[in-house]
Amino acid sequence: MIEFNSKLNSAEVIATDLFNDKASLLIAVEQDGWALKSASLELRADKEVVLAAVKQRGGVLYYASDNLKLDKEVVLAAIKQNMLAWSFVNDDLMSDRKFMLEIIKEHPDALYFASQELRADREFVLTAIKRDGMALEFVSDELKNDREIVISAVKQRGGAFVFASYNLRSDNDFVLSIVKHSAYAFRFAKDELKSNLSFVLKVLERAGRALEYVSYELRADKEVVLVAVKQHRWAFEYASDELKADKELVLAALKFDGVILKYVSDELKSDPEVVLAAVKNHRWALEYASDELRVNPEFVLQCASESIYTLEYASEQLKANKSFALAVVALNGRGLEFLSEAMRADKEIALLAITHYPRAFEYISGALQSDPILIELSTHK
Repeated sequence: MIEFNSKLNSAEVIATDLFNDKASLLIAVEQDGWALKSASLELRADKEVVLAAVKQRGGVLYYASDNLKLDKEVVLAAIKQNMLAWSFVNDDLMSDRKFMLEIIKEHPDALYFASQELRADREFVLTAIKRDGMALEFVSDELKNDREIVISAVKQRGGAFVFASYNLRSDNDFVLSIVKHSAYAFRFAKDELKSNLSFVLKVLERAGRALEYVSYELRADKEVVLVAVKQHRWAFEYASDELKADKELVLAALKFDGVILKYVSDELKSDPEVVLAAVKNHRWALEYASDELRVNPEFVLQCASESIYTLEYASEQLKANKSFALAVVALNGRGLEFLSEAMRADKEIALLAITHYPRAFEYISGALQSDPILIELSTHK
């Protein structure tokens, strides 16, 4: 009898005596489940051996005896290790409702392997799609046309709508109910609906980001874009390039949220009027302004007068400029927080900042925090 060497790959240790011996085979399959391939028929029917093998490599269920391919514990262990083990599962198990329910609770896509009868079982199918909406792909044609089933799938995964029946994807009222749960689902609605102005407006009132999926012609329509942006600020990303460069429209859109500046044309990101309008409606909008404006001291100070937090996105060059720093803290001592380390270590700047805003003391450099004058000034009310 050959002694098993644990350092060898089990696939390399092919010896009849070894694989007729259960103890040695158990050691082998725990190291590499493929060892089951060389086991005797008797040991391929041994549950302990096969269970150890499929836990290590699920695909070796292929070499198990027919009886063990019906054993729920063995099959479940194999599938958990490798979903490809389904290829070797006995058909009777695929029709076993209780067993399949246990499987799809962890692996909803296992619905693919379920019997036709189970794929048409509403309760069974709902269990699967509530865990993964994309399992809608594998349900019966009848259930793909079931409103409750499809809505449940879309709530879980918007993309599941692609597997709904053509009838539901063409149904105006149903599509309107779906987009409330997922704007992405509109991508899979019938194409004719995406170019219908009145219908698209209703969709965008419910899901602004669905603008991404409407016809290009409507993404160039000012009314359509503003309706979308009103419902969801990021919808402006999907406006046509022409509208992203339309100053009048951009100014109207910025009233909903200044961060829309992120998606406007480069030319308008350099327009002081546009950027200031953005900053007025969102304190961090300066992040999306052109480098030219973020390094302009007069313009950045104008933005800071709207919100001192705007300074976070001023250029680093500007934050290290002493003249600018003095102007900032004279405007609002809180602005010290956003200046360079060198500026926060400058006593003149720190003194002016704390004079206007005593709590600015927490933003000065460590060295200055022991300065008695600054300490006294910061505690003065």
